[in-house]
Amino acid sequence: MQVGRGYSLEDNDSAVKVFKLFLKNVKIASLPLILLRPREISEMISYSGDYDFFIPPEFNDALLSIIFDTAVATRSSFSVTRTKHGKVDITLYSRSDNRSIALEIWNILSVKDPLKKTLRYIRPEKLKFHIVEKEAGEFSFSLDVEALYYLSHLYTGGKKLTTPLVNERIEYYLDVLEDTSSEYSNLFYDLKHKKAEIKTVAHEANMALVGKGLLPLCSETDEVFREVLLKMASTWNRTRRKLFSHIRLIPVMGPDGVGKTTLIESVIKHSKSNIGFFRFKKTFRLSPLYRLFLPLLRRKLQKELGSSQNVGKSEIDDRYGGFIIFNAFLMYPLRLIRNLFSKKFVFIDRYFHEYLLENVRIKSGNASFRNNWKFWLSFISRTYMVVQLDAPTETILKRKEELDEEGIRAYRKYLFQALLEKPFIVYSYINTDLPSEQCRNLLLDICKENIELEVKKEE
Repeated sequence: MQVGRGYSLEDNDSAVKVFKLFLKNVKIASLPLILLRPREISEMISYSGDYDFFIPPEFNDALLSIIFDTAVATRSSFSVTRTKHGKVDITLYSRSDNRSIALEIWNILSVKDPLKKTLRYIRPEKLKFHIVEKEAGEFSFSLDVEALYYLSHLYTGGKKLTTPLVNERIEYYLDVLEDTSSEYSNLFYDLKHKKAEIKTVAHEANMALVGKGLLPLCSETDEVFREVLLKMASTWNRTRRKLFSHIRLIPVMGPDGVGKTTLIESVIKHSKSNIGFFRFKKTFRLSPLYRLFLPLLRRKLQKELGSSQNVGKSEIDDRYGGFIIFNAFLMYPLRLIRNLFSKKFVFIDRYFHEYLLENVRIKSGNASFRNNWKFWLSFISRTYMVVQLDAPTETILKRKEELDEEGIRAYRKYLFQALLEKPFIVYSYINTDLPSEQCRNLLLDICKENIELEVKKEE
């Protein structure tokens, strides 16, 4: 997909501009991304609060790929957090000042009924029958469903009628429902004129959603069983997140020249927390098995490539990635156990994923995934958070000429694909085509928010 065509960096220096471009690209791709509640997108509004969207779960990866492509094209940064079942949080950061816009992407809608007559979840397979395409590539729920869900949300979210934004939305829905002669306009009329409380209209809205086949009643045995399964999945997700939070290892990945070491050392310098740093290469290169076979593999690869190309450890690691990952598996548990019993946050320069790629350093084929990459990926240990660093290809080549353009593009594309295939709780994409201080502050802010890393105060 082509993104960012016709835009300059100045056009996309704020997260608002990147957000608008992202929505444009979603529309071009015809993804059924639905804004749950009307909210202005502007420099004055967007940096406070958040934007709530719904999308069927089968479109999650496509949506995140558009975010990634948009960030690459605009040289901006973003993060993805998966701390709640049925929800993905996306944060877009401004190139100019790191200000952020929060997007909450829901796959399941949750409601509460004041009289406890209905169950909690509106499942995506039911919602898809109420999605309408307003114009080419732009989707919404039918007006009645959107309005009824908002009434239920008022009670579910503990909203107050004294809040200006709530009043604006009540006015909005009252106007559009009256224009369409909807039978539900009276619910908003009663709220506006204080003839009914939120509890009353929320229950009526929930019962209307029941009537539309969206929200099940507590008396429906089959639906109760499905809801129990959803709650179990939510509980498991919460438990898994807590388990991963104890693994204080943070892989930082990206091609040579992207600034991994520089950024990590700067973060360590400006953090109050106890932080360690080690290079992933040492994990497998200290393996006795690796040392034993290294001369044999060097001769084999040199014979294959001929005298036209230098063969060092990096080229051997590129060609024999499966062997590298196997050796890393043998040695990595020692690092993992040590970290579990320490109080340190440890940044890792590189990680297993980078050895799922081949031909990024040696030119015997196209740079891409290995044939069995999904097999190796299934065994790779995840941590709570991972960071992918990137920069424009020309910027990386100016800093270090370890890879060619094809190799850099492969790192960018396939690392993200692997991290999408088997996601971490927190994924951060940071474009280092910015002042080093700004990149450092951005990573510190992300770490502070997600893993409670303490940051030194500016002197």
